[in-house]
Parts: sequence; structure tokens; C-alpha cells
Amino acid sequence: MGQVSMQSLIDAVSRRLSYLPPVAREVTLAVTRELAEVIARGDAVRVPGLGLFGTKQARAMTVKHPITGKAIKIPEHRVPMFRPSLALRRRVWPGLRSGRRRAGKE
Repeated sequence: MGQVSMQSLIDAVSRRLSYLPPVAREVTLAVTRELAEVIARGDAVRVPGLGLFGTKQARAMTVKHPITGKAIKIPEHRVPMFRPSLALRRRVWPGLRSGRRRAGKE
């Protein structure tokens, strides 16, 4: 499995929408910038068929510095998160039967 570059994504948008590459680049960059700005504000973006982009609160914790072993306190903070839609999960894992696990069942 590989990783798709931004340029590959721009090329795909150009082909699918029959846009000239510079226009497809602007569209793609505008969408990704807007997603990043909305998430940074603390709001969530739901993209049907893809999932929910947003943030969640991470608890405060104390960790050890890997070299010195000294304790470092990390305050409570927000972290980016992505929750895939059921449609995306089913595309990735075609055998998936249900969207949620039920208590007592595997």
C-alpha cells in the first residue's frame, strides 16, 4: 500500500472534473486549506461517504524523556482526529457486517 501525493490528488481532480491542472490545483488546495482551518478552530467537518474530521480533548499526562528519563508534564490539549464513515469502512473491509459493536457480541 502506498501514499498518494498532493500532485497525484490534483491530477485526479483534473481528470475527473475535466479541469485544467492549474484550476484543479486551486480547487484542491482551497478544500484542504478550508478543512485545516475549520478543524483548527475546533469545529468538525462531516464528509458523506468519507467520515468526520475534527478534534478531541487529550487528557493531561506525565511522560518520561527518552534520553534523560526526566518526567515531563503535558497539559490537556486538543488533537486532530478522523472517524471514518460506515461506507468507507465497508469499502476498506468488504466483509464488515455492522457499523457498531454491540455489548456482549464480537
